[in-house]
Amino acid sequence: MRISSVGVVIAVLACAGCRSREATSQPREAPSLAPTGKQESPPPPDARLLAEGCQAGEKAACEQLFAHFPELRPVKRSRAEVQALAASCDQADWTACNDLGVLYQNGLSVQQDLSRSVALYKRSCDGNLAMACFNLAGAYETGSGVAKDLAEAAHLWSKACDLGSIPSCARLGVAYAGGEGVRKDFRQAAAYYARACDGGMPVPCWNLASFYESGAGVPKSAAKAQEYYSKACNAGMLSACGASAH
Repeated sequence: MRISSVGVVIAVLACAGCRSREATSQPREAPSLAPTGKQESPPPPDARLLAEGCQAGEKAACEQLFAHFPELRPVKRSRAEVQALAASCDQADWTACNDLGVLYQNGLSVQQDLSRSVALYKRSCDGNLAMACFNLAGAYETGSGVAKDLAEAAHLWSKACDLGSIPSCARLGVAYAGGEGVRKDFRQAAAYYARACDGGMPVPCWNLASFYESGAGVPKSAAKAQEYYSKACNAGMLSACGASAH
């Protein structure tokens, strides 16, 4: 099984330093995408869900993605391919600029240069390429090739979310829930979790269910909490399938 979108794969490759960041500050803790407990015949993992989880900063999802789909690990490009990417980037091909940025970030086929990687991501993000804005946000979040700036990271996640990057919506929800680069605001966190959940990501559905269960940022509602636990289950989080609102 392969991920159909090249863009998703490229964005995942830029998640080399991803960490487990999903948190709601609420009673329930979201489990990993992998089912818990012993199973005799576990279903094959969904590459798309693992990729999205990795993009959203879930370390376990990154590890599982490359363990089950080794063909998606970063690979070196030939010198001709690197030159072709550079030429396309010079012609305002923003996807090529982003892909080249991934190579420089990871030191693949070129000498690692984090500053150049950031410059390429910025150029692509200025061209409104959502995945480049997501990658640039990650650089500001971790201080890779640029001074660490969580406020700028949040700004870029917001832009990427508006451009259609569902993982960016999820990450912005985490930022608002934890007050990372923005003022803590559970109402805003809930709104971004809802966008990410509607986009098919399971962990934001779980987080939003927890919000409805506790009344953080949304009116307390056991019925709505159960609805979002079910959505998390239907989106592929098997360990959410048995969850019930209290």
